[in-house]
Amino acid sequence: MSSGDGLPSGHVTFLFTDIEGSTALLRTLGPDFSVLMDQHDQILRSVWSSNDGHEFGTEGDSFFVAFADQDAALRAAVDAQEAMCSATWPQEAHVRVRVGLHTGSAHVSTSGTYRALAVHQAARIMACANGGQVLASAATVDASPRAPNGYRATSIGHFRIRDFDEPVSLYQISRPGRPLVDTPIRARPADGHNLLRPVNDLIGRENERSLACAALIPGALVTIVGHGGVGKTRLATAVGLDMVGGWPDGVWFADLSGLVSVSDAPHAIAEALGVALPPERDTLDFLIDHFADMRCMLIVDNCEQLLPDIASLITALHAASRGSALLVTSRRPLDVRGEVVLSVDGLAAQSIDDPAIALLRACSDGRADRFDDEAIVALCAALDGLPVALEIAARRIRTVDPAGLLEQIRRDPQVLTSHDPTLPERHRSLDRLFEWTEQLLPPDSRRLLDSLHVISAGFDLHTAERVCAGDALREASVGPLLWSLVDASLVRPDGGAGRTRYRMLETVRQYVGHRVADAERRAAIRRYAGVLASVVGPNRPIDRDWVAAMTLEADNVRHCVMELSDGSADDVRTAQTLAWSIAQFHDRRDTFRLGVAEVGRLVGHLTATTPERVSLLAALADLHLRIGDVATARTCLDEASAIRRDVGLPDWDEIGGDLAQGAIALHENDPAAAVALAHALDDRVITARARARAMNLLGIGLYQLGDAAGAADAFQREIADSIASGMETSLAVGYSNLAAAQIDLGDHRGAAASQLASIDLQPVSRDPVLQGFLLSVAAQIAAADDDWTEAIELQRGADVLIDRAGFVLYERDRVARDRLLRDALSRLDSVPLAASASTEDGDWTTMLPRAMSLLRRHAGATSTAGGT
Repeated sequence: MSSGDGLPSGHVTFLFTDIEGSTALLRTLGPDFSVLMDQHDQILRSVWSSNDGHEFGTEGDSFFVAFADQDAALRAAVDAQEAMCSATWPQEAHVRVRVGLHTGSAHVSTSGTYRALAVHQAARIMACANGGQVLASAATVDASPRAPNGYRATSIGHFRIRDFDEPVSLYQISRPGRPLVDTPIRARPADGHNLLRPVNDLIGRENERSLACAALIPGALVTIVGHGGVGKTRLATAVGLDMVGGWPDGVWFADLSGLVSVSDAPHAIAEALGVALPPERDTLDFLIDHFADMRCMLIVDNCEQLLPDIASLITALHAASRGSALLVTSRRPLDVRGEVVLSVDGLAAQSIDDPAIALLRACSDGRADRFDDEAIVALCAALDGLPVALEIAARRIRTVDPAGLLEQIRRDPQVLTSHDPTLPERHRSLDRLFEWTEQLLPPDSRRLLDSLHVISAGFDLHTAERVCAGDALREASVGPLLWSLVDASLVRPDGGAGRTRYRMLETVRQYVGHRVADAERRAAIRRYAGVLASVVGPNRPIDRDWVAAMTLEADNVRHCVMELSDGSADDVRTAQTLAWSIAQFHDRRDTFRLGVAEVGRLVGHLTATTPERVSLLAALADLHLRIGDVATARTCLDEASAIRRDVGLPDWDEIGGDLAQGAIALHENDPAAAVALAHALDDRVITARARARAMNLLGIGLYQLGDAAGAADAFQREIADSIASGMETSLAVGYSNLAAAQIDLGDHRGAAASQLASIDLQPVSRDPVLQGFLLSVAAQIAAADDDWTEAIELQRGADVLIDRAGFVLYERDRVARDRLLRDALSRLDSVPLAASASTEDGDWTTMLPRAMSLLRRHAGATSTAGGT
C-alpha cells in the first residue's frame, strides 16, 4: 500500500544509515570530504532505487529510507555495504557505514512525512550498529521470505534499546560467505553479557582457553598478550562466553581500539557496563565506585595503543575488583602488580592436522581441499599461523593456488589485503597490521627491527648485539630493546637450545624487509655474515662447538649466502666461504647426498672465479667421493685447478683440491699415487690442521697398500695434529682409522681402545659412518674370539649404517668386510636371519651397547684415550 506521493504505508520497513567517524573523516580529508559525500550519496541512492526503496529524509551523512517489502530492504542493506566496500574513496579513505532496519505500522501524514514509533525504533537500532554492520530487528527478519542467495540473518541476542518496551531480538545481516563484524554492538544485552557469539567455533586455543578460565576468579587480572592478528579478541570472547553463567552481574566487553586518548577509556568502559555517568561527578571515581560493587567479568580489549597510561586505570579497577575479574587484551603486558600474563602465539602450522591448517580450510569454503597438503602447510607456516592472515589467504586461494600465493607474498606482503568492511581497518592487510604495530614502538625499537630482519632463523643476544649495534644503537641498549620486542609479540623467545634464542615472526620479517632501504639491508646482512663467519667459518676449528653452532645457524648461513650472492665482489667471496661451511657441515653429519645436491646448487649459483671458489669446488668434490661418484668429483677438481692457477687459494686453505685428488687415486685403486701426494703435502704444508688432513690421506694409502704399521704411524700423527689444531671431527676419524690398522696388526686391545676413543668424542662422532665403523671393528674382534654369530650380526649392522649414509668403502675395507662375512658363514650351521631382519628394520641402535661392551672388555677398561 502506498500513499499518494509514493511512500509506502501500512506495514513498512524503515532503513537508517550513517557514516561511523564522519567527523574524523572531515578533519582528515578537508575539502575532499565534500567529494566523498557526493560519492557516498550517489552510491546509496543507486542502491535504494534498484531495490524499490523510497528516500524520505537525510540529515548530514544519514539516509532515511522506507520499503514496502522487508526482503527488498534487507537486500538493499547488504547491497549498500558491498557497494561501499568496493568503492575507491578520496585519499584512500576507509568509509564504514552502519545500517539499522525495523518493521512496523506506519502511515504518511498529510504533510507527506511519517509519524510512527517504528521510525524512531529503526533509528535506535542503527545507532547500536558498528561501522560495516547491518542490524535488523526480529520484526523485520521474521517477516521476510529470506531469499537464499541474497543475505543471511544471524541472531546476536536480546538487547534493551530505548523506545522499545521489551528486549529486542537483533540479527546481523550479511552476504553469505562473508564474515560478521565481531565487535559488540552499542546496546545493553538482556542476556547478562554484550558478547557477540561467533558463527564458527574457535579453532585451536584449547590450552589457552582453559588456562584463562581457571585464572579468572574474583579479584583476578589476566592479560592476553600476542601479536596483532593472532586472535586475542576472539580468544577473550570465547572465554567470556564460557564464563557467562558464573558471574551474577554478567560479562561485559569494552573495545578501546578506536580511542585516541586514555581519558576516553572510562566512558567506553562505562558504556560497556551499562553505567550512566552523572555529569556532576568525576568520571573515573564514579566508575571505580560502581565497579567495586559489581560481581562481573570485564573484558577490556585492545589496550596497546593507550599504554602505559591505561595501566593506571586498569590498576585502579583491579584494586576495586574484589568481587569481579578483569580480562585484558594487549600486544604487550601492562606490567602492573598482580597481573597474570597469558601469551598467545600463532596457531601451530607444522603438519596437515594442526589448527592453522584447519582454520584455513574452514575459511576457504572447501576450496583448500583441492590443493596439495604440503603447499597448504607451507603457506600456513610462512604466515606464522596468524589467524587474520590465514583468513585473508583463505579468500585468496579462491583465485590462486597456495604455492603461487606464497611466492607472491614473499615478493610483496601487500598481496594479502582484504576489502571486507567487517574487519577493523588495521586487520585488512598485513601491511596495515604491522604499520599499526610499528606506530606503537619507540624509534630505537624500530631501528632494532630494521637490523634484525636480515636474520632468517633464530639468534641469541650476543648475535643481536653484534649485528644491530652501530652509530644509531649502543650495544648495551640492544638487550632491553630486544626484550621490548618480545613484550610486543614481534619476536619470540626460544629456550630450547640450552640458552635463550630468539626468532622474529616471519610475517614481520617480510614486512620489514620490504620497507627497509636496500643500502641499510645490505649493511646489516654484511655485519651478520661477518658474525656467522667468526662462529662457523673456516678459521674456526671444526670441533663439537663448531658442529653445535652450525646445527643452530645452518638456515641463517644459507640465507646469508643467497642474500650476498648478487652483491659486490667481496660479498660473493663471503658467500662462497659460508657455502664451504655448509659443505663441511654435510660432511661431518654424513648427509653426503643432501650435501651434493645443496652444495652443487650453490656452486652453480656462485660462479665468480675467486680463491674461495677453488675451496668450494674441492669441498663439493669431497662430497661426491664420499658416495663413490669419482667422475663428477674429477670434473669439480679440474675446474678448481684451472681457477687455482689464475687466482690461488684463500688464506684459510693450504690444500685446495689436493686431498680430493688423493682420494680419487684411492677410489681408482692407485694407493701409491695417494701416498706420494700425501708425502708431498707433508713437506709443503705449515699448519697442524693441514698436516692432519695430509696424514689421513697417507694413512689410508699405506693401509690400502697393506702397510698396516706405516698406516698406524700416519694415523697417530693425524691424531696428534688434530689435537693440536682443535679439529675434533678429524680426531674422531683418526682414532677410527687407527683402530682398523691395529686390527690388521693383531692388536685387538689397542683397536678396541682406539675405537672407544673415537666414539667417546660425542656428540661430534655421533654419525652413521663412525658408528658403522665401530660395529665393524667390534665384528672383527668378535670373529677373533670365534663368536661368529655376534660377528655377522655386528657387521650387518655396520653395513646398514654405512649404506644409509651413502658412504662408499675403499677397496681394502670392502675386502676385509667380505672376508669376515665369508669366514663367518663358513663356520655357522645357519645364518642368523633375525639379526638381518632387525637391522633392516632400523633397530641397529640396540647393537651399539653390545659392541661398546665388547670393546671395553678387550680394552681392559673404559677408554680414556679419547681425551682432548
